[in-house]
Amino acid sequence: HAAPHAALLPKDTIVNFINHSWHVSPNSNRMGTRLLSDECDISHDVSLPSMAVAPGCIQLPPNGEPIVLLNDAQTTGGYPLLGTVIEADLRHFAQLKPGDFLHFKFVTLNEAHEAREKLTAHLNQLAIALNYINK
Repeated sequence: HAAPHAALLPKDTIVNFINHSWHVSPNSNRMGTRLLSDECDISHDVSLPSMAVAPGCIQLPPNGEPIVLLNDAQTTGGYPLLGTVIEADLRHFAQLKPGDFLHFKFVTLNEAHEAREKLTAHLNQLAIALNYINK
């Protein structure tokens, strides 16, 4: 499900999250890309028990400033999840700088698989090219 905890959050949280732009917080690091918005407030008072999380999970702390978990993130968390950044796009979050702007959009499972296949094909082409250069 795109937003596993949507029913627990205030009514328009997911719509506001998708329909507004976000910028990268200076407090971002290798654990997570923290996001800020001047356009919307998605703060909440939902409390959840800790659950498993993985890179790509979009956590929503009570302050309404989402965190996209990256490769060095913790393995459990207790914030509601807004969704997951697809594998093919996650590498871009590690390269964002404070102040960079972004928008989110929903994709289907098929679109996520196609994006991963396209990325895999591109990486395979790079590996072949590097192998050719190193001969």
